[in-house]
Amino acid sequence: MLIVSTYCITYTFEELIITGDLNFHLDDLTDNVAHKFLETLEEHGLSQHVTGKTHVHGHTLDVVITRENSSILSDIPSIQDPHLCDNKGKPSGDHLAISSQINIAKPPKQRKTVTFRKYRDIVVEDLITDLNNSAVLSNPEGSLDEFVKVYNSEVQTIIDRHACFITNKRHFTRT
Repeated sequence: MLIVSTYCITYTFEELIITGDLNFHLDDLTDNVAHKFLETLEEHGLSQHVTGKTHVHGHTLDVVITRENSSILSDIPSIQDPHLCDNKGKPSGDHLAISSQINIAKPPKQRKTVTFRKYRDIVVEDLITDLNNSAVLSNPEGSLDEFVKVYNSEVQTIIDRHACFITNKRHFTRT
């Protein structure tokens, strides 16, 4: 049984990085689960880059996996003791930290035009006055269709006066 307690999968176009904490010993080739896992990686053109002990009891439990022909990693992942302690100074945590540099650029900011109304800026008393003076309330005669046309036209004009459209260009980071 394969149990992965924490993991992260990141794609960048054709690149792939899988990181995680596996609950079996990758360094023990007599372990059937570890052997089958490493075989599966190889069959799918993937490489496991962590080559050292990542657990305080001396086993490799953590992975950084990429495609075999990938150039996304700029160095071999390094293993370091993060020296984590609880509030009494006792060592806590049983895993070592893994770090590596990756070759990806920050996505470029994109300009986008956004159009909106600032409804919060409406002076309610002025809006009520304009609605009370509109043709909708002063001349409610005619057919229902005529009333709806006048209502839509008048209300739209009043809204445009009190909360006109604002158009801004904004920068967004593509994710």
